[in-house]
Amino acid sequence: IPGLYALYCGAFRKGQKEMRIIGYGVVGLGEADRYMENTLKEFARLCDDVVLCLNHAGKREKSLIKKYGFRTYEDPREWGKFQPITKEYLIRKQVAALKPDICLPLDMDEVYDHEFTKEQAGRVLGNNDGGYVFIANIVNDENHYCKELSFWDARIWRWDDRFLGMDRQPVHCGMVPKLYYFHGVYLPVLLKHYGLMKKEERLRKAERYDKYDPRAEWKGRGYYDSLRAELDVSDFVEKDLRETIKKELASYGPQ
Repeated sequence: IPGLYALYCGAFRKGQKEMRIIGYGVVGLGEADRYMENTLKEFARLCDDVVLCLNHAGKREKSLIKKYGFRTYEDPREWGKFQPITKEYLIRKQVAALKPDICLPLDMDEVYDHEFTKEQAGRVLGNNDGGYVFIANIVNDENHYCKELSFWDARIWRWDDRFLGMDRQPVHCGMVPKLYYFHGVYLPVLLKHYGLMKKEERLRKAERYDKYDPRAEWKGRGYYDSLRAELDVSDFVEKDLRETIKKELASYGPQ
């Protein structure tokens, strides 16, 4: 019966219109000097349309986005205090207007594994509401990552007007509406995060959390301490990590 059901769902999806994939994210000041253009290239590669919230973004960020023709709007609210509200407005008002079937958010320092394609984005999610991808934190240089700081996170989700509320914690509220964290399956998808690659970037992030989460209410103290520590790193070989992820998921059985 499960096999027949899968065949039925596949046939049903073939009869449906092509999935419309909408990308979204938040752009702050200084992003253009770091990894932002690679993220914009990912949006162009994977999405049918993109909307970006400009949160105190500067001229260089705006100029770079204009090069790709993505939609933007301004929201000046303080990031460390109003992050959930800022993101929920982005989703409820801006993303909603683009009539998404599937949503694909990215921070401005992230790129997917090059084997992940637009066609896969809808197919890999299947009939599920949301999906977790494996985020590898690249550390020190592009050939190393930190296993202890790498993790699964909900990132790909199917649009549903009923479930758009963000987690209300002021930092670490996530990139997707709260309920999708409870209705997501693990996907064989690798996402690379470069925002912690340089030591000075990790220290700046630690200082920001000192300001906005001084008592470590929203994330464990160990994580904040690790941003200042000398990290243990492993060789980052993309194809090997991709296969490791697939093998791990195969051990999970039906989700």
